[in-house]
Amino acid sequence: ARERRPAAEALAELSLANYAEMAHHTASSLFLLRKRCEALLHAAFPSWWVPLYTMVAFTDTPYHHA
Repeated sequence: ARERRPAAEALAELSLANYAEMAHHTASSLFLLRKRCEALLHAAFPSWWVPLYTMVAFTDTPYHHA
């Protein structure tokens, strides 16, 4: 259980940050531009830039390393 605690705490932190982002920023044009830039960077440099959502949802990266 001790070895899982860092991941559990990181998941809780990521969840709260995601909730705040979705609740307050998704209607912002700056937010949408940032997301487009993240997608372009990831498409151009996939080993150098991985958006946080992609890293957490689609890789084996532990939550506390994201």
